[in-house]
Amino acid sequence: MLVQSLITNIESAISNREHNNFSGNITNSEDLLNIENLKKLEDTFGGIFAFIAFHPKTDQLIGDYLQQGSISSDSGQHIFVLFTMDVPAFKPIKLNSGAFEKWITIDKSIHPSYQLIYSLFPNQSQPELPGILFISKFSSPDSPIFVSIGDMKTSNEVGSFFRKVFKTATKCFLETNGTTEKFTSKFGTSLAIEKIKYQHVGPTSMKEWLVKAFFIMKKNLGDIVTVVGLFK
Repeated sequence: MLVQSLITNIESAISNREHNNFSGNITNSEDLLNIENLKKLEDTFGGIFAFIAFHPKTDQLIGDYLQQGSISSDSGQHIFVLFTMDVPAFKPIKLNSGAFEKWITIDKSIHPSYQLIYSLFPNQSQPELPGILFISKFSSPDSPIFVSIGDMKTSNEVGSFFRKVFKTATKCFLETNGTTEKFTSKFGTSLAIEKIKYQHVGPTSMKEWLVKAFFIMKKNLGDIVTVVGLFK
């Protein structure tokens, strides 16, 4: 399975090609990640976003699941899946058994993937990690939902959980026509009915979160990536 940077996907969604020079230069991420460009990403994809937060050592089963290569089909055409890598991926790179190794010894409390989730709950109890952050919009205020994955025994169990949650998210997205407030409400209600542990994030600017996320990635020589082919 090949993955590439979210930056590359944003550039692909931008009609004005003058932004191509941003590739590999995350110091300019705030300029690239403006509202207009994020809106173009959203319009081009036409779905919701899911950021998978996990530690490559303590959450190894999730890494194993990702390496199996089924995440694109499991998530479907309406969910844009994101996760962190320990290397830049401005060009497609293969996700193999050596993926995530550079960050494997980083303490959970400061692991880049976990940091991105902790930053969303500064005045709230921290959610149970690992998990999946569902984001309706980056270009406008949003109230994301964080779904905790819980204790899984095998990568097959992880896969079953992901498919179940992705199916629920897709159903809610389609039934609410992607309207942020309606999707968030319906998705939360559906998760509660299915007895899946989740936590609301208060209204926040996901644009600001994304900019901070890329600065954290640069500091740790990593990247936020998605599956090649997942982006239309």
